[in-house]
Amino acid sequence: MSETLGFIGLGAMGLGMAGNLARELKNQEATATLARKELYVYNRTTLKAQALTSNQDLNIQLAASPAELAAACSIICLMLADDVACDSVLQQLQQCNLRGKVIINHSTITSEFAMAAVAKLRDAGCAYLAAPVWGR
Repeated sequence: MSETLGFIGLGAMGLGMAGNLARELKNQEATATLARKELYVYNRTTLKAQALTSNQDLNIQLAASPAELAAACSIICLMLADDVACDSVLQQLQQCNLRGKVIINHSTITSEFAMAAVAKLRDAGCAYLAAPVWGR
């Protein structure tokens, strides 16, 4: 089964992470008999996303909103600034049908926020993994 991936948050850390992910998807596509894989990205300021989406070698689609990204993707990665930013995005994602989807949060968040997110998303039928990058 082919999974469609999404990445929300293209700041200092997220831009590099999403770029590496897109290159890895392209490498997997070239070395295997896999269907073309797409990476959807979203950032509040689209200018930051253009560095990725302008590269025609990589199959990166710019989503207009977190909800649009969630509708297209089965696995959604987050790399946001803090609890407040994550809460805002998760509220937008929860407007979609998240049943069967996986959200991997790489943001530096508090354990309290992570536990609350687990409970909310479990009720929506969505798996949630807090996998923070400690880059500060």
